[in-house]
Amino acid sequence: MNLHLWAQDHPISVLMAWTGMILFGVISFFELPREELPALKVPEIRIAAAFSGFPPEEMEQLVTIPMENALSTVRDIKAMNSVSKAGTSSVSLTFDWKADLSQASVEIRESIDTLYPQLPQGVKKPVVYTSDLSDRPCVTLALIPHGQYKIEELYNLVHNEIRGEFQWLDDVSLVEFKGLRKPVVHIDLDMNSLETMNLTVNECSQALSGYLVSRSIGEISDSGIKRLVKIDTGLSSLQGLKDLHPFPGRGIAISDIASLSLDCQEPTSLFLLDDKPGMGLDLYKKASSGTIQAVDSILNRVTELQKEYEDRLEIVLLEESGTSIKKSFQNLLMTLFWGLAAATAVLFVLYRTAFIPLITSLSIPVTLVFVFFFMHLLKISLNTLSLMGMVVSVGLIADSILSFWKRSISPKEK
Repeated sequence: MNLHLWAQDHPISVLMAWTGMILFGVISFFELPREELPALKVPEIRIAAAFSGFPPEEMEQLVTIPMENALSTVRDIKAMNSVSKAGTSSVSLTFDWKADLSQASVEIRESIDTLYPQLPQGVKKPVVYTSDLSDRPCVTLALIPHGQYKIEELYNLVHNEIRGEFQWLDDVSLVEFKGLRKPVVHIDLDMNSLETMNLTVNECSQALSGYLVSRSIGEISDSGIKRLVKIDTGLSSLQGLKDLHPFPGRGIAISDIASLSLDCQEPTSLFLLDDKPGMGLDLYKKASSGTIQAVDSILNRVTELQKEYEDRLEIVLLEESGTSIKKSFQNLLMTLFWGLAAATAVLFVLYRTAFIPLITSLSIPVTLVFVFFFMHLLKISLNTLSLMGMVVSVGLIADSILSFWKRSISPKEK
């Protein structure tokens, strides 16, 4: 039985099927993740290693060449490039577009694990990076100390509080810092006070060693030795450290035998906004979240944090990718609308009747709604490229409808 004959005999079933498809298509449209570009992994993997203090020539001989030899056994490599700089070595592997990058990453990591014990002592274990067109921060923020709040005090606030505020969001996968300055507590022992209280430098060092753990409010530098202070002592400020009594039963505070000052480590990167020192935050979305959804979630939290920390911190939005995607979508949707309107107008002028233009103007949106439904089933994101394809398809759909009407009307006219 022909499908169109069956449809004529079962109009209620056809109507219910169409209504269900349209309903699911509309729901799918709002559920589709919205991206600027489709998810596309570039067939390139980069391996980077660091060896502080070594010139480029030695980095090439000691690190780069051994890595190249170890990675040459990885399958499906199309090209290999390497760069050796002072203290860093990088090897880039290019694969064919059809290559399985997941399997290649496993082979690369196995090769690195085998090679690493043979590298010179002090070389940091090489890190493997994959390339993705969408692998970039969706929001970039600047954090500037406000009022009497100093840059030295910004580390604990950002690292222990602000960072967690964003990492707990469902759409955020990674929070990266720029210009992070870790606080350092300098302790200058007063030798006269030590002599008066019958203490030695070694005794002070041993007393402070009881407060060493992996998490800290800062570092204590004494004769070139850096020590971390226990967080479970309740110390959250420099004054709390000054009031610390490291000698049980003797009633001696650190401030009685030394002067303390708060400073910052030499930063690995600098971050300035209008010549003001601060920190930068790059926020990355999860792969399962749409960019617009993630950006909206982050910006809502930023608004709350700006009010909460307005007396200590200025949170400035530097860049976000959600607005540009929304504008692109709006422009493409308007183009789609005007394309549909133009096609309807042309059909009305040609056929001098409202019936065919009306059928066309209804068929095109319904067809696009069906497309949204299947995109949702296939987990395809709604992006500028897919919308451009839909804009182009308006003409193709109109042409198909006209061809159908010509074939169905012409026999009757004859």
